[in-house]
Amino acid sequence: ASPHVAGAAALLWSAAPFLIGQLDETEQILMKSATPVPHNGCEEGPIPVSPNNTYGYGRLNASAAVSMALHSGVITATVNGVVGPLAGITVTLTDRQTGAVWMGQSNGAGQVVFARIYLGDYTLSAMRGSIGDEMLISIQGDEQKQVMLRLAKTYYFPHILAPETVP
Repeated sequence: ASPHVAGAAALLWSAAPFLIGQLDETEQILMKSATPVPHNGCEEGPIPVSPNNTYGYGRLNASAAVSMALHSGVITATVNGVVGPLAGITVTLTDRQTGAVWMGQSNGAGQVVFARIYLGDYTLSAMRGSIGDEMLISIQGDEQKQVMLRLAKTYYFPHILAPETVP
């Protein structure tokens, strides 16, 4: 399998030279673009899943990898507090398929830009002390998404009603 993966990586780098030397990003593209081969062997449970311990993420798909590399999205996250944008907040983007993690710090406008994000589902989150926000984001190719994370306390004021008196 190693020669096939090396050949697919060379083809990918030829089609998308900006990936040359970007080993983690190349690996993510190859895993995400693989054709899934569901399997339920190796004690993975009764329902076939992918990735799995037998076939990993599936069969290498060089055509899908090149297409994915050439059609990436951008996520711009704005982190707001009670009175406006928050600078210096760490924002985390996690790929729900592969578990890959990207992190960025919000700038003076409260923004973090994640570029070259590939087709799939992601979790975007930010924390400030004990207050956090999280959301699920789906990217479909060349999409550009603008999202807002809100890091503000929510207060709860319960109303206690006295029972009516019984005569």
